[in-house]
Amino acid sequence: MLGIGIMSGSSLDGLDIVAVRFGEGEGLQWDLEATASISLPESIRDILADITNLKAIDILKIESSFSKFVGQSVLDFCNNKNISPDFISIHGHTVAHLPDNNASWQLLNGGMISAMTSYPVVCDFRNSDMAMGGQGTPMAILADRDLFPDYDYYINLGGIANISYFRDERWTAYDLFPFNQVFNYYAGSLGYDYDKGGQIAATGQIHTPLLNQLHVESYILKSGPKSIDNNWVKNYWIGRLSEYELTPADIMRTYIEFTTEHISRLVPQTSKILWSGGGVHNEYFMEVIRSKSVDATIPDPVIIDFKEAILIAYAGYLRMQGKKNFVSTATGASADTCGGAVYIV
Repeated sequence: MLGIGIMSGSSLDGLDIVAVRFGEGEGLQWDLEATASISLPESIRDILADITNLKAIDILKIESSFSKFVGQSVLDFCNNKNISPDFISIHGHTVAHLPDNNASWQLLNGGMISAMTSYPVVCDFRNSDMAMGGQGTPMAILADRDLFPDYDYYINLGGIANISYFRDERWTAYDLFPFNQVFNYYAGSLGYDYDKGGQIAATGQIHTPLLNQLHVESYILKSGPKSIDNNWVKNYWIGRLSEYELTPADIMRTYIEFTTEHISRLVPQTSKILWSGGGVHNEYFMEVIRSKSVDATIPDPVIIDFKEAILIAYAGYLRMQGKKNFVSTATGASADTCGGAVYIV
């Protein structure tokens, strides 16, 4: 079965698209057949960045524009790669994530995309898990468990960083802390889209009072299952960092020290780690984490950039077969669930 997986992360840097062929032989078999990264049009990206301040009618308009863009991107991808998938699996753009209210909203019109492409579309993954009392995330544990064996820990450095691991006969996963969203925000204050290679952060100084405060923030001290809402990052976390009135470089350098110290406290030094996500391209971060005796082996660039899209393709593959695709020991739900709505033209 050939599936397309599409991920658009909270960093708003574009769509990651993969074509993955799944098969059942002696165990699960899968093969990555094609990949593409497509930047979001500025007109869509700017509106999504401010979406919680829009009126309902304007949110409907951007949902339509975003969905048409995704649908056309799929058609172009299929034409360019000369493929005809059995299904399309799409995460959608997270508008709000409110696990305390059993709700999470991923902006997307799956019916529109199915109509545009004439392929089944799987989307709206999280809400079944949340109805069972789960966080609806992290989903990454599904791919970590089934597609990428033989690692001790899995750390994804996206807009929000998350971790997965198997210990005491159970899988655990949760969001660690905001990551690329922080660096992108402060790089943006200097006129850059992001801090390429961590070059800006490398010029900063560690501010000990801020560093100490970050380590005792209530979310950081809280045990999993736990997950982070993008709006909390903008409305609380960024504001907390900015209270110290430091230069962007000093904030970013301090933040790298905080994130690397936090990871080094969680992960034993002998652990084998699979790193993924755009943050792995932050060479300065990887240099600092390596200095703390944490495994910082850089994986294949395809895994760095497309692991989350592969995950979404796999979640869609399981949904098309009616199989469980959420791990309750990680999300906190009362049972494993099969999440995702399926649109068929």
